[in-house]
Amino acid sequence: MAEKKAVIDIGTNSIKFCLAEAGGKSSYGYTILQDANDIVRLGEGLKDTQRIGEEALERNAQSVANFAR
Repeated sequence: MAEKKAVIDIGTNSIKFCLAEAGGKSSYGYTILQDANDIVRLGEGLKDTQRIGEEALERNAQSVANFAR
């Protein structure tokens, strides 16, 4: 079984997920198996309140949990 690697990138507007498998023909030696983007707006209201809102935090936590599965 080929080795797999995953990356979850959390930003203020979206969470990006990439899953790759070793042994691909790209210059990096990996084949992309899944590449996804979830717009979850972590920074919603941040400019006004200087805080991450509970709803935004929950959306982001759910998105990361889904990607981790």
